[in-house]
Amino acid sequence: MGPLLIWAAGFFDGEGSTVCRSTRHPNGHFIHSLGVSVTQAGNDGVPSELKELQNLFGGSTYKEKRLFPGKQKYKWQARSKMARTALASMLLYLHEVKQEQADQARVRCVDRRDLGQAWELERRRH
Repeated sequence: MGPLLIWAAGFFDGEGSTVCRSTRHPNGHFIHSLGVSVTQAGNDGVPSELKELQNLFGGSTYKEKRLFPGKQKYKWQARSKMARTALASMLLYLHEVKQEQADQARVRCVDRRDLGQAWELERRRH
């Protein structure tokens, strides 16, 4: 999976985003989840690049609501554990700016039940 992972990291580095989403639980507490996504335009269904990210890391692809005339936009996204796994897998190949963005989002989204050792192991290797 080496070359494919390197491609995915480069593609994500240029086109992807990492976020921390907060959702209010019915009990009033906020639940934070890490999310990664890539948006691409296309007129023939979900672009193959997004399908490849889904094959590699899981998550989902979907058509975004069209706000303006022109090409349709599609999005791949993964959340929580899948997002952490995707980032940990690509970490060594991401540019330092994207690594920092990913790390900041991860820190904001700390969920002790979902923190795997993979992230820290990859971080130490770099």
